[in-house]
Amino acid sequence: IPLPPGYQEPETRPSDACAPMQLDSDFTRGELEYALRKCTKRSAPGPDGVTYQALRNLDKSHHPALLEALNKVWRTAELPAVWKVSHVIPIPKPGKPHALLSSYRPISLTSCVGKLLEKMIQNRLQWWLETSEAFPEEITGFRPRRCTMDGILDLTTCVEHESNNGNITVALFLDIRRAFDTVSHAHVLEGLVQLGVRGRMLRWIKEFLYCRNIIVKTNDGDSMIHEIHHGVPQGSVLSPTLFNAVMAQLPQQLESPLKISIYADDICIWISGSSQDIIKNKLQTGLDTTFRFLKERGMELSAAKSAFLPFTRKKLPRLRLDLNGASIQRVKSYRFLGVILDQSLTWSKHLGTLESRINCVINVFRCIAGARWGASIDAMLSFHTALIRQAIAYSIPVLNGLSRTSESRLTYMLARSLRVCLGLPRSTSSALVLVTAREPTIHILRTQEICRNFFRLSTRPLFNDIFTRKGTNFLSTLNSLPLWIPEQPNWIQEICEPPWTLPLLDINMDIPGMQTKTSVNTHIARTLTLSHLEEKYKDDIHVYTDGSTTEDGSTSAFVVPDFNH
Repeated sequence: IPLPPGYQEPETRPSDACAPMQLDSDFTRGELEYALRKCTKRSAPGPDGVTYQALRNLDKSHHPALLEALNKVWRTAELPAVWKVSHVIPIPKPGKPHALLSSYRPISLTSCVGKLLEKMIQNRLQWWLETSEAFPEEITGFRPRRCTMDGILDLTTCVEHESNNGNITVALFLDIRRAFDTVSHAHVLEGLVQLGVRGRMLRWIKEFLYCRNIIVKTNDGDSMIHEIHHGVPQGSVLSPTLFNAVMAQLPQQLESPLKISIYADDICIWISGSSQDIIKNKLQTGLDTTFRFLKERGMELSAAKSAFLPFTRKKLPRLRLDLNGASIQRVKSYRFLGVILDQSLTWSKHLGTLESRINCVINVFRCIAGARWGASIDAMLSFHTALIRQAIAYSIPVLNGLSRTSESRLTYMLARSLRVCLGLPRSTSSALVLVTAREPTIHILRTQEICRNFFRLSTRPLFNDIFTRKGTNFLSTLNSLPLWIPEQPNWIQEICEPPWTLPLLDINMDIPGMQTKTSVNTHIARTLTLSHLEEKYKDDIHVYTDGSTTEDGSTSAFVVPDFNH
């Protein structure tokens, strides 16, 4: 893989650019143990047959040996050959003909030991990229404190705000063909260099991408080995961040007043204005720029799956967009990041789709629950929370300003599911069903989700954009919650010290002679605890803490005897 133009091979020691952040230093035991805790217990093994569960079961006395082996790979950037082999399992897509290759979803299985080191590298790289604010705010996918709702709120609040000012907003939704599989390796490295990544980190990722192989596993046997020369590895821990590094340069390529939201390979570009000719020219320029940007990096836009949506009922006959000679279809509604947007933001199409989806789940509930048989009420309520309530809660932050009929429709969806879970008759009122199940109403659910998004967004620049757009339904709903929302939230600044350089805490929950607090007398427990503290922590500062919670509030306290505090 050629390195980016102008890149100079760093010395064997960590580069000066990375030295302040210590990106290139050896991994610590704390980083290893943190990565092990985050490993999925039931993940399938890769070609080497080692599972995450086997790594988690490894006795802590063997952690130093494992850490040294991983650090050796990290220092030399010489990855074991088996780490670069992926076993691909084709999974049929529901309702698709099995005779077509496009009807299968490939699932890649790679080495769990290799992915363990990837997790450690990812934690370090992500911390540095976020601390140095390397990524633009427009990229919201696979980043901490970001989610799909960021792009949806940014677009919908902009549409409502501009509509109140007499302007029209047109959104262009772009589809990239097999984006993760076609991106150029050289441009992945170039993207990392432009973000400031150097030294050992860059060399390791270069070797990680180089000479990867896949083997397709089927019931009829294995395929031949195929070498992969482009794309980020499927199933890799690092792949989303590496793809973000490629896309990070796109927002600055677009001219104002174009706005953009990027969530992985889902791209939305929009513009607001009063002249359809200006809107058309600006959007077409942005489309051409995006097309060239992606083509240079090995990716290709699909004109057939891309679309543009004017948020107005006006015909706008001169508004046409072309992609490489092919016309982009104009639509009246579009599914963007799981939410169906319509031209008037009435949400009727989204509510209809949501109701159909919920009805399918309720039909399944009826097969596993009954008044005198089937799953328990607790189990059914757990299913309801995971499959019904969460489906509604996902989009409810933007479902503001709904008509009374639409609000009742949402309540009916919740109540209908709960009737089946509780075994109640159909004649039971929705209000009584919610009270019996102790489930939140739609109003409470919306309040909860809006507050959660408020506090998440308030730490980011997008907060100012969304909350300065007057007259939006989201802001109106938020302003109706003065008791829960502070006027000017002040947050403690994050510590800029790299977490892996902090001393590893010795957390010991064991007291000799006492298995649990309730297994011995209170006086004996106190004696054993004080004796243990005196013996092992005699020269340390002792801090005693406690707390309790009641229906009216909560209280906590701490005491430091050495400081008389």
